[in-house]
Amino acid sequence: LGLGGLTPCMRTANEQLVFFVHAALMDLRALVYPSRKSDRNGPFEEQLATYFARTAPPVYESLETCLRRRGTGFLVGWLPCSADFHAWEFLDQHEKMAIAFDIPSPLSDFELLEAFYERIHTLPRLRRYFESDEARLPINNKTARFQ
Repeated sequence: LGLGGLTPCMRTANEQLVFFVHAALMDLRALVYPSRKSDRNGPFEEQLATYFARTAPPVYESLETCLRRRGTGFLVGWLPCSADFHAWEFLDQHEKMAIAFDIPSPLSDFELLEAFYERIHTLPRLRRYFESDEARLPINNKTARFQ
């Protein structure tokens, strides 16, 4: 599929970004799925506010910086790679949570990242998916505090 990057440098950058976004998604998972630790940290809405104020912004800043430094439409180059889809999923979950809990969109402070988010959503090859019922399935399992 060629989603790993076209050159050795791009493949390395893609792998690094996949791992970076995966770590960020694990922080999100720790928030969304109840556990003894998360239950001790107070009500979900309070934890969510803290997460949106302190945990998510550095990830957004890093992704925005990546786009700015590369000067390309996607995180690794001018063609989407697997890291782009992983990052898009991360951003999409945040957008949906922001809407559900009446929190301002975290993308509003990141011009390049907001354009990237829209760019992925408008890729012609993904149009059929985004118009399908599968695109509207819950994001998380029913045991999660946000579906």
